[in-house]
Amino acid sequence: FTELYVHELENEGCLRILVSDYLKCLNPQKSIISGIISFYLAARKEASSHLVDGTGHRPHYSLRTLCRALSYAAANPCHSVQRSLYEGFCMSFLTQLDRSSHPLVQKLVCQHILNGNTKCLKQPIPAPPGRTCVEIEGYWVPQGEMEPALDPSYILTASVKLNLRDLARVVSAGTHPVLIQGETSVGKTSLIRWLALTTGNQCVRINNHEHTDIQEYIGCYSSDDRGKLVFKEGVLIDAMRKGYWVILDELNLAPTDVLEALNRLLDDNRELFVAETQEVIKAHPRFMLFATQNPPGLYGGRK
Repeated sequence: FTELYVHELENEGCLRILVSDYLKCLNPQKSIISGIISFYLAARKEASSHLVDGTGHRPHYSLRTLCRALSYAAANPCHSVQRSLYEGFCMSFLTQLDRSSHPLVQKLVCQHILNGNTKCLKQPIPAPPGRTCVEIEGYWVPQGEMEPALDPSYILTASVKLNLRDLARVVSAGTHPVLIQGETSVGKTSLIRWLALTTGNQCVRINNHEHTDIQEYIGCYSSDDRGKLVFKEGVLIDAMRKGYWVILDELNLAPTDVLEALNRLLDDNRELFVAETQEVIKAHPRFMLFATQNPPGLYGGRK
């Protein structure tokens, strides 16, 4: 191959074209676009010197981080351009950080994107029209087919509420997979299970280990009652069709071929190719994919 290296986009003129195109449906003022660009460049600068992620390393902000924030804001889910921008940039730029770094980035968001006007943050986010949702920490999470129920044994401490708020913000968008990283037994899986139960969503769990086979996810051929060889779909495809929530526990322990097979499901396509049947499975709108893992280097975990 002839190798070509594509540099990260940092030119302000190019960033202005990118931001303007993503937000063209909102017809934003030039000052808003300039504020977004100045925030992005300031956040990248702080990431290289002061910010720390949950594993104690420097966070990595790229065009994907910026574009996901812009995609969220472009849909204007909060029915307020400023509030949608605030929520989108907090979702993309805050959640990977250690709690000690949150105030610095939040200050940058308020300073550059909101231009110091934080009045919109005091207004509640309206419920989305045409959908049945459950309000969780100020965000509207789509309700599943089951009846919502509260688990009285689950204790909502101050730190759990902060994590729940971040989780509800992402789930309310309904488009991005969620990776929850932390030490063993800190409550990663139980947090997702509680949210699923509270919002009436069916939740299934897949445990991963070094011998996990992709067939456990997708399915395999087997004989039916008449001895005919048929393809029986796995738990992941079943969940995609029915709109269930799926927890991939200890995803960093799964073999490489499993991770590669999930690539198309983890990106914005939200689809899975089944080689055995040559079929492309599109995820149900309610389908959500969660993954949990230990920090890199712990118990053989990898980033």
